[in-house]
Parts: sequence; C-alpha cells; structure tokens
Amino acid sequence: MNDVSEPSTKIVLADRSDGLGQRILSILKAMNLAQIMGVNYAFTWDHKDLEHHALPAAADVFTADYLAAHIVENPTDFFELSQPIADRAHMDKAAEGLKGWSLKSSTAYRRLPTELRRSPPGTYAALFDGIGFRRYIRKAILAARQVKLAERPVAIHLRAGDIIYGSYRFRDQFTRKVVALPVARWLIEHWRAAGRTVVLFAQDPEVAAQYRDQADVIVAADLSERFATPIQRALFEITLMSRCAEIHAGFSAFAHVAARIGDFKAKAPRDSLPLEQQVDVIRTALADPTVRQRDPRLQTAFAAWAAADVLLEQQRWSDALPLLERAVADDPVNGFYRVKLASSLYRLERDAEADAVMAAALESQNRSIRKARQIALAALKETSGKGFTLQSDREIFAEASSRGSEQARRLADLTAR
Repeated sequence: MNDVSEPSTKIVLADRSDGLGQRILSILKAMNLAQIMGVNYAFTWDHKDLEHHALPAAADVFTADYLAAHIVENPTDFFELSQPIADRAHMDKAAEGLKGWSLKSSTAYRRLPTELRRSPPGTYAALFDGIGFRRYIRKAILAARQVKLAERPVAIHLRAGDIIYGSYRFRDQFTRKVVALPVARWLIEHWRAAGRTVVLFAQDPEVAAQYRDQADVIVAADLSERFATPIQRALFEITLMSRCAEIHAGFSAFAHVAARIGDFKAKAPRDSLPLEQQVDVIRTALADPTVRQRDPRLQTAFAAWAAADVLLEQQRWSDALPLLERAVADDPVNGFYRVKLASSLYRLERDAEADAVMAAALESQNRSIRKARQIALAALKETSGKGFTLQSDREIFAEASSRGSEQARRLADLTAR
C-alpha cells in the first residue's frame, strides 16, 4: 500500500533504512506492539545496493500479497515514538488525527511502557514465522532449523563488513558493534575449553577459513554457502544463531534479532571478559609476530583502535598512543585514526609529535594519504543532533593552535569552512 487510506485504522510502522538485522528487528517489534494494541502493522523498505549488506528490493524478499498488506511508501502523518510513553492512553492521544505510530529510532521501542512490550516465550519466533518471506528465502530458514547442533551451542558473531573494511571504520559510533578479532579468538577458546561447541558467524572469509575443520567449531558460512543469494545466507544464519543457547556479539542488530527469536538476550564480550582484560588480550595479540602474518591488516588496525577507544574513554592518553600508532600503521588511509592519535598527543602537549602526525596527512602527495586527509576533515566536520561528533577533539586542536601549533591552526581553518 502506497499510503494508508483508512484514518480510523491505526498502524504501527517499522520505519528503518539501515541494515537487514535492524530492519527485521524493527518489523518484529512493530508486529508485537500492533498485536498487543489490536491494530495493524506496516513497514518501509527502501532498496539500497550497499556493499557488505544483504538488502535486495522488497519484491525480492517478500511475497506480493504480504507487501500489498503491509508495506508503506513515503509515509506521512505518523507519530514518531521518540519520547517516553506513559501508557496506552498516552499512545492513543499522541496519534489522534494521525495514521498511527512510527518506530523510526533504534531506541523508540525501549521507551514504551512494559505493558506495551510484553512478549511471552515464543512470541518473537511466532512473529518471525508470520513474516511473508518469499519461498526461496523460506527454504533457507527451514534448512537452518534442520541443522544438527550439539547440546547448548554457543554462537559468536564476528561482524566485519563496513565497520572493518568500509567507510564506517572512519568514525567511532560503530566501534562497539564489532567484537575485535583477538577478543573473538579468546571467546572461542574460552568456550571450547568449557566443553561447548562454538558456532562461528564470521563475516570475514579469511577469518572463517582459519577455523574451518577445527574441533568443536562450526563455521556458519560453510553451511549457508549453498544458498545463492546474500539474503538467503543472512536469514539462514539469523535462524541458525537463534537456535544456539547463547549469543556473544557486539551491539549488532543481526545478533540481537536472532536473540529475540531465540527468547534470550545477546551477551556483550565484556560479560565474559571485562574491558580492561580485553585491552590486555588485544595488546598481547598485536605483539605476536604470527598475527601480522595471519590476520588481515584492517582487522588488526580495528583491534588496535578498539583497545585504544577503551583507554581514551578513561582519559589514559599515554597508554592509548601505541595502540593508535598501530592502528595508523595498519590502516594508513584512515584519517580518523590519525585525528585520534594527534588529539591524544596534543592533550599531552606533545605538540611537535602531533604536528608531524597531521602534517603527514595534510601535506603528503601520496594518493592514499591524500584520502586520509579527506577522511580526517570529514570526521572533524561530522555533526549529529548534539553538535559536532568530535567536539572534544576540535576543542583540543583549538587549544593547541593557541599554543602556536601550525598544524592545529590549519585544521581549525579547514574544518571551519
């Protein structure tokens, strides 16, 4: 349906435009809320041909009848659930004169009162079955349900994609969505030592290959590869992951939708390994010469950044420096890492060293380093609803400029334009 023609029939709208996991999770939440309220549900589905994402057009994912009943194009006149809701009466009043309610923000659902989020065991599995996927996708889902698994298998989700290899690595908003590779290795060995079978959901083929044929490890990609399309493989793996006894993952919706279907909560790495110990695990791995030979450079760069990020949040600027230097060395095009390294040096008033870091990015004629300059400036100019994303770093550059740093002054000039 291109629009909602009956204003008396309210709708809960799942309105997400990001990855597959978040879209499916939003649809399931809209279905659950609509079921509780006794209204209809719908969803939007803009097609994006994005690398690292399984997002075909809606007609390639859902049946024609299902789309006719539940899709909305160009939605208008919906109340966006962006503020806390007190109760059902509050919900009804908020949507007076409108077509219904929109779940657009990833935090919208959790702002609802408990009575509107209740989900007895089996709720999300039943809702998932109620999504009108096309037959070729349903075949993949059915196949995942027929895989023989050991008792109480442990799923470990090792996302890579755009956060390791794409443009999302040029910012810090997505760092915690990924489990750093050395931490994932620790988790795998931890659960194997406990006598549990690990089902590894690794988006990076090079990493998945390293665990192929290892005892007590099932590589999910080896099971899903028989399906021809990325959307089949993705929904096969979501279904298989939902059958595990527990899921260890970053804050990725792919893992969290599987956890919802399986009636449990996904566990963050820190639930098994505190952040300080994760930093130690990463440092130890990066010091191992075999890691440089074995692991993809962008994986080690991200791991170094992930550990540095923990230390930066604790204002341990000096401790973070070697990790930031490693991140820059392994991902030299990443101007965001250079900004963070220079910012840490400026915070320590090691201005000459910081100037050298930024001069390498701002003045180099090397093609890849010129790209690092563009990325660094884009990171410093990026804004959100709260202002500049790297506001504290901009302030540090301004302070360094006032101390006479030429490169900090140049950065301030370039980012002011």
